[in-house]
Amino acid sequence: MLDAARSLAVIGCGTMGGAIVAGLLRAAWLTPERVVATTRRREVAERLATTHGIVTTTDNLAACRGAEVVLIGLKPQRYAAVLDDPEIRQALAGKLVISMAAGVTLERLAELLPDCALVRAMPNTPALLGE
Repeated sequence: MLDAARSLAVIGCGTMGGAIVAGLLRAAWLTPERVVATTRRREVAERLATTHGIVTTTDNLAACRGAEVVLIGLKPQRYAAVLDDPEIRQALAGKLVISMAAGVTLERLAELLPDCALVRAMPNTPALLGE
């Protein structure tokens, strides 16, 4: 369970990331000002901000720098393009990083992010309904 004092960044906040954010907010585990979500498209970011009242951006690096816990919701084929970057690695060093990409192993995550505490989570369709 997340400590309410923590901040969360959701990198690649699509359908599943949005469902997780909604659940965390509904359960009052985090307040909206403690959550930042990133997307590739500004219009998606604006929709998330309006729907959930969270901070949104298209800047993954800024989101990683400002959060204590980072949930990675990128599609598996985008992981390396986003995470294989010295600045991202530095911004995530020492933080808890949770990946929800099928097919991206902990070993691969450790190669990309060697100085992070890593967890893989496999949310499924009921998570979209808050179940």
